[in-house]
Amino acid sequence: MKEQQLKYTHTTQVDGDAYLALQTIGAKVPYETDYATYVENNSSVGENRALAAKVRATLSEMIVDLDTLATRYNVDFPIRGGKQFHAENESHSVAVADSTVAHTSAAHSDASDEHYAHHVQHEVALIKDHFTRLSRNTNKDLRDYAASKLDALSTLYKDAGGKEEAGGHH
Repeated sequence: MKEQQLKYTHTTQVDGDAYLALQTIGAKVPYETDYATYVENNSSVGENRALAAKVRATLSEMIVDLDTLATRYNVDFPIRGGKQFHAENESHSVAVADSTVAHTSAAHSDASDEHYAHHVQHEVALIKDHFTRLSRNTNKDLRDYAASKLDALSTLYKDAGGKEEAGGHH
């Protein structure tokens, strides 16, 4: 009976904060993992490739854990309608005047290289904020899982150039 009630009413077994965290993290982690894989394979800047490898390693291992937790507490995962990473115009063939074919890589530019570390800082800060909130949740499983991932997320944030606030509240 309980199973049917959960199925038909879309009820979850977590509070609002945990639901929001799982929805937000569940939407961002797969996207950022795919984006990191793209940057790791296509960036012309070595620092970005190294950072992307760290992002991919840190976040990709969370996907299975998040799926398990979401399933256990009846939260839809992966997030339906979540944004998926697609490299735009990965490569084009352009016909040149002398009938040769030139390949261009229009999607990847120096501008994207310049901003990747800043993008990682921003996204990891959001993910880390939700993990910080989850680490104080009333659900012991979520609290323990979130607390176990905070150090890795803090390290990733610092690697992207972020500065940790020393016990400060904003």
